[in-house]
Amino acid sequence: KNRLLSFLITDGSMDSFFQLAVFNKLASQFYLFWHANYKDIRIITSRTEIEEIMSGTVEKVHRINLTEEEIAHLRSIDPQPKVEILDDHAIVTYCVFTKWGGLSRFKEYILCFPPHVLFKHDEIDSVWCSSSHSCPN
Repeated sequence: KNRLLSFLITDGSMDSFFQLAVFNKLASQFYLFWHANYKDIRIITSRTEIEEIMSGTVEKVHRINLTEEEIAHLRSIDPQPKVEILDDHAIVTYCVFTKWGGLSRFKEYILCFPPHVLFKHDEIDSVWCSSSHSCPN
């Protein structure tokens, strides 16, 4: 997938593993043209950003008609990135938003020692787009 990750080296800090995970997620967005512009992944790090998404104040995202259950689910998600460094790997948890798939929270497992291989990737939570309403434009 993204072989660039194996050429990068962290300084061992929590910030550096978060930066590595973000780079891995966003690297495919650097040269966008034509249909590739559908890649609109945005890293979400605060509840304020979630509120902005729900209210439609985010650029090019229209207000979305969400159910009360979906609103409650969105507000229950803690978007603050988290990094846990263990003996041989780091676990990075973070949220992303895309107007094509909604809000998702991921947990990624990255080896602590070079090459920093992403060896496990889990989507642990997601909200919208559901069949009850269309994705924003």
